[in-house]
Parts: sequence; C-alpha cells; structure tokens
Amino acid sequence: MVMGGIHNPEIDPMKHFNCQDRFTTIPLSRMAQLYLQNMFSARIALGCVVWPVLGILFWVWIDMRREPMEVFMEREEYWQDYDSRAYGVYFDHHHFSHQLCHRRANKWGYEDVTLAHGHH
Repeated sequence: MVMGGIHNPEIDPMKHFNCQDRFTTIPLSRMAQLYLQNMFSARIALGCVVWPVLGILFWVWIDMRREPMEVFMEREEYWQDYDSRAYGVYFDHHHFSHQLCHRRANKWGYEDVTLAHGHH
C-alpha cells in the first residue's frame, strides 16, 4: 500500500531535476508541445495585441488601394461651382462622387478609357 507518494515513478528525479545538460533530458518534440501549450494559454493576451494591429493594417490596405485625394484645386475651378464643391456631398453624395470621378479622369488623362464605355 502506497500512501501519498509515487509508487511507480516514470522519471528519474536525479536526472530530471539536474540542471546540467538540461536540453538533453526532454526531447525537442516535448519542448515544442510545452511551448505551444503556453502559447495557447496566452491566446487572449496575444489576441488583444494582434487583432487591433491586423484591423489597422487592413484599414490602411483598403485605403491605399484607392486613388489619392486631390488636395489642391485651382482657385478659379473651385469658385466656379462653390455650392457643389462645399455642400454637394451632404445633399447628393452619389452625384458628388460621380463629379469627382469625372474630374480625376480628366485630370489624369484616362477619361477616354474608363468613362467612354461605362455609362458615364
């Protein structure tokens, strides 16, 4: 009868708890398993860092796919139709977007390729 002890030890304590040649006592596959178990227990803490960063990188990727904004416009062109430029997006954002599409196409020289056959 065994009381409170290990009656059938699977490891040799003298070898297992010895710090000399530590990496030879446990096989590499078991060390990898223990490492992955620790990573599994830290998945929430790692997710709190990884998921926001991935979200920001996704947003940047989506935003970089678009054509750059036009940050400068000639004064005469801007004041020619001020109401549409300043308030058009609030009243009819589809028409405003369509207007900007035509302006960019004319500015960058692809109006004949893109807008000629696209119901514009």
